[in-house]
Amino acid sequence: MTARNIGLTAGKIALGLAVSFVIAIILMIPAFVILAFLNGGDAEQLLVSSDELNPINIVFGIVQATAFILGTLLMYKFFEKKAGWPLGWKDPSPARHFVVGSAAGIVLITASFLIIMAQGGVDVAGVNPFGKIAGHFGSCLVLFAFVAVSEELFSRGYVYGLIKHHFSSNWAIAGSSLVFAGLHSMNPGMFEQPFPFINLIVVGVLFALSRELTGGLWAPIGLHFTWNLFQGNVYGFAVSGTKGPSLIELDVQTGLTAGGTFGAEGSYVTTLILMIAVIGIYRLGYKKKK
Repeated sequence: MTARNIGLTAGKIALGLAVSFVIAIILMIPAFVILAFLNGGDAEQLLVSSDELNPINIVFGIVQATAFILGTLLMYKFFEKKAGWPLGWKDPSPARHFVVGSAAGIVLITASFLIIMAQGGVDVAGVNPFGKIAGHFGSCLVLFAFVAVSEELFSRGYVYGLIKHHFSSNWAIAGSSLVFAGLHSMNPGMFEQPFPFINLIVVGVLFALSRELTGGLWAPIGLHFTWNLFQGNVYGFAVSGTKGPSLIELDVQTGLTAGGTFGAEGSYVTTLILMIAVIGIYRLGYKKKK
């Protein structure tokens, strides 16, 4: 490990973020114009910041995710493809790993929900008929699919692969997890308490271990996708600080158990669940592979 390699790696990660940001701005302009036109020319409403996962934020979220995908692919093509390290698309069993990752995401967030509720962090205030939220559910399904692909492609594809190529798997797991947590720095409620940042690092480690163990991105993509979808649209938590309509309506209590405005990812219960998952995948899979 040399200072030159550290600086080069950090510089490429920063450049990847900058490129993605520029692409996002370019894509946001036509998206903004189209939304303003559909909104009857009322552009001012589109500029109002909201923590609610409304249709406008869903569209902007998809645009931002698309920019991250394009930015990452451009960085890999122009700077890394000749180096020969894999970005993670070529998974030996993509369908199986995606299904297993998706099932794991459902199990983990369900466990968090049930224990948080048992500890008094939330109460079920009601259940919405699916027909009432079907449109929003479908929109979020698309959004969270884009989010899972974009964040995993950048964090567990580009960042992880770049660090592993220059250093080692362990450094790649740690570094990509810190970058992943940093990507959420501007999310509502991120620093109201310590657990959101801690949990994002821990779940980043879980995603990275699944990337290393399976040899591709499809397991962490599946895990990421269902974790967000079920957390927000089924169980009624905010997803990394952003709340929208859900199948279950929650009465969220104050305190560290419920996770505050950040959602289940801000709860110490989720910390314990994720740490158990990390230890499990490390002992049963990653350690044996090493």
